[in-house]
Amino acid sequence: PFWLQERLSATEAPRRPPLPKMGRPMRALALASSLLLCPSPCAAALAGGPPVASVIELLQELSAKAKEEGKAEEVLYTKFEYWCKNSRKTLGKAIEEGKANIERLGSEIESHTKNIEVLAAGIKEH
Repeated sequence: PFWLQERLSATEAPRRPPLPKMGRPMRALALASSLLLCPSPCAAALAGGPPVASVIELLQELSAKAKEEGKAEEVLYTKFEYWCKNSRKTLGKAIEEGKANIERLGSEIESHTKNIEVLAAGIKEH
């Protein structure tokens, strides 16, 4: 009955208008743009490639990237290790020189203090 149809349509959510039908050139353009915008696994899946092949390809890419990063990290670590060894040598040398300076300056201070005492006693006598 017509009154039941009106009641059902009033309670339902509003419907979207139907999508326009795409012609053959429009479908080709949509497919080409989706292939260009999709990453490689998506493109392989759309092209008909098996998903396992795309996973293997991704794993190979990750492996190559990890090897490159490992080599770069190894170079950085070698440089850091070299810097640490040189810094240790340089700091050790500076510490030894500082200790030697402390002993030398301490003995100079003692000799100057004795010299001051001798000169002060000479001034008192005159």
